[in-house]
Amino acid sequence: MSSPLDHTITSAWEQEGQRIASALDFRASALVIGSDPVAAAEVALGMARAQARRRRVCVADVVGELKPIEDLVPLDFEYGLMDAFFQGVSLNKVAYPVDPARNLLLLPSGPKPIDYDGILASPRWASLAAGFRDAGALLLVIAPDDVGATEAAALATDGIVLVGDAHAPPGAPLLAHARVETMEPVDDGASVVSDAQFEEQLAQPVATAPPARTAPELLATVRQLGARPVPFWAGIAAAAVAVIAIATWAADRYVPRNSPNAQASRAADAPAAESAAGQAALSHAGSAPPDSGTARLPDAAADVAAGTLAANPTDSAHASAYSVAIAEVSSGSSANALIDDQSRKGLPALTVSPEEGKPATGPMLVVTGAFETRFAADSLLRVLRQRRLLRPAQGHVTSLPLTILVQSGVARDQAAMFTHGYHLKGLPVYALLQRDGSVNLYAGAFESIDAAQPLLYRFQANGDQPRVAYRIGRVF
Repeated sequence: MSSPLDHTITSAWEQEGQRIASALDFRASALVIGSDPVAAAEVALGMARAQARRRRVCVADVVGELKPIEDLVPLDFEYGLMDAFFQGVSLNKVAYPVDPARNLLLLPSGPKPIDYDGILASPRWASLAAGFRDAGALLLVIAPDDVGATEAAALATDGIVLVGDAHAPPGAPLLAHARVETMEPVDDGASVVSDAQFEEQLAQPVATAPPARTAPELLATVRQLGARPVPFWAGIAAAAVAVIAIATWAADRYVPRNSPNAQASRAADAPAAESAAGQAALSHAGSAPPDSGTARLPDAAADVAAGTLAANPTDSAHASAYSVAIAEVSSGSSANALIDDQSRKGLPALTVSPEEGKPATGPMLVVTGAFETRFAADSLLRVLRQRRLLRPAQGHVTSLPLTILVQSGVARDQAAMFTHGYHLKGLPVYALLQRDGSVNLYAGAFESIDAAQPLLYRFQANGDQPRVAYRIGRVF
């Protein structure tokens, strides 16, 4: 899909929002509070654009007519949050999609004056937050920092993000603190609530992190994760909260939006409206492309060879789509250096995930692992953080179902030799074990076929016969 990060960031605050966005990886809602409301809006947009690469995000303006939000909404847009909260207007009519992927939606405030106490103290925030959690989405609420009712809204969400010199409401979990004075990374322990701390706040038992493991022990743990994933939200399901029924999203949640083999056009509803009857899907987010399966193509084999179709469309349902993004790097050489370093630490299936629409030379994500379920990838992320291979707020789970199939049917004992040879050429090849005991060699991990093209051409120039495919198999 076209990434919402295909956007020229012109604000230092927006860049800072993008930098700290991973602090929200396992959160479903947050209040963004800044001493400068415009800076808070820019930070919220930066976080939203980064998070919207892999899930839907809504940004709500409760301050009132914030310029960074208003600049993205048409002048004739009729409704705002005030209409939804106090006039009974459906949130379907308030949400406005702004990114090419239709994953990022804005909830403008509507005209001033804003009844801050009335809107921030509304019990609807709790049901909204619960609905976003249920849908795997994210709600960011930009709120003023000098209003008494801000505390009520903060406690209804998963926590707060502070911007600049703002102060946290009493009792609200602090997820991150955005600063731009030095642009130096802030202290993770002080500014970000760790996963363990967050679980304690939700009254879930948390085991003490064991000492760092060696590479073989870590790899053994990773193998177990693929077979026995641990749901991160397992303990939350019993919470007695009002739930938003975003049924269309539930069907769409784990399927690549721009997959050329998607089964049908699906409504991609925005994640913001709630109702007790469970009818709260927004209608602004558009539809996924229709099915373009190979059966209706006159020359499917040529298209597969050219990389315009996946070579194994029937494997899409059990693709090992989920990985952990461990870093964003500026170039292929930086990615290769990081892959070499992390391989020595035992991280499996390391490769790159370029951004669609960006130059082939970068920027790009470095990702590790390949799992059929998000829960297994979540578990790997936790292991990496517990072993201090990642910082508490570093890394996020991403869905990248497509890859480049370089070779198939490789003997297991020869896989390391092949991957090493490709690495010497700067080609990010990794191996996944297949059900028959053989190994497939893959390169890269992608959201769409278009994103795979630059790397595909590199392998063709190397004399290989690569194909874009759904990646299948497991780490070993």
